[in-house]
Amino acid sequence: MRLETERIVIRDFLPDDAADLQEIFGDAETMKNCEPAYDLEKTTRFLRRR
Repeated sequence: MRLETERIVIRDFLPDDAADLQEIFGDAETMKNCEPAYDLEKTTRFLRRR
């Protein structure tokens, strides 16, 4: 699925998103209220499930 406006694109995750998503999921401050920060392997597993 893909939704697009002049300012934003919302789309499904792709396998190539792993490195960018790792920057978010791997940050302890970002993840402090949900679960421990992910390593790259856990981020990749997350993407495979989506």
